[in-house]
Amino acid sequence: MICPGCGKEIAENSKFCEYCGTPIVKKPKKSAIWKNLVLFLIGVVVAAFGIWVYEADPFDMFGKHELPYVNSVNNEGYDMTLSERKLSESDLYGKKAWDLSIMRNSIYARHGYTFKNGKLHDYFSQYDWYHPSEDDAATVYYQMSDVERHNIGTIKKYEQSLK
Repeated sequence: MICPGCGKEIAENSKFCEYCGTPIVKKPKKSAIWKNLVLFLIGVVVAAFGIWVYEADPFDMFGKHELPYVNSVNNEGYDMTLSERKLSESDLYGKKAWDLSIMRNSIYARHGYTFKNGKLHDYFSQYDWYHPSEDDAATVYYQMSDVERHNIGTIKKYEQSLK
């Protein structure tokens, strides 16, 4: 092996040049560099695939999405977080128009709003907790908590940004 500092021949396993004291840094073999690069690229591909699978909607395989927003949905199809904490746009990211509509309208449904829209009425009628009793959306809106009103506004704003 040759010392990069003084150019003299030194022992193969030297850590320092015995003539000039230059530290000897052994360069990794090219095959090790390629091996590390290949492993890194495989890791990137696996991570990207994992993110893609996580973001994919498992209920929308055939273009039909009929299940509501699933986060902490109880057995009765209502996500209690819609009433308990304020949503942000990140909670809504990637949701389809139907999901957003169900999320927003489930708050109204929880307060007994009678839907004029047949699809929404049919959707919520499948749940035991839905008891339509009020035709006026404004009356229902003012019965809601601040958190629920905030969430309706956040969802509506996000829905409009998708149009």
